[in-house]
Amino acid sequence: MSTLIVVGFKKDMYRASSVLNRLLEMNYDWVIDLHDAVAVYRDYSGKLRVDQSYQLTTGEGAAVGVD
Repeated sequence: MSTLIVVGFKKDMYRASSVLNRLLEMNYDWVIDLHDAVAVYRDYSGKLRVDQSYQLTTGEGAAVGVD
């Protein structure tokens, strides 16, 4: 069974990427069983950025919609 976990951070655009990197380290060390993870944040210009734990081909990844 898969579990979806969502964590939000305020006022620190680098925190999500930092946590993603730590999760990848834990997955490598077999501490957790990570299937996929993303860090989504806005850069200083307001542009939406997505860092993925795996590079997926078109049609395999999830879409992020923003209004």
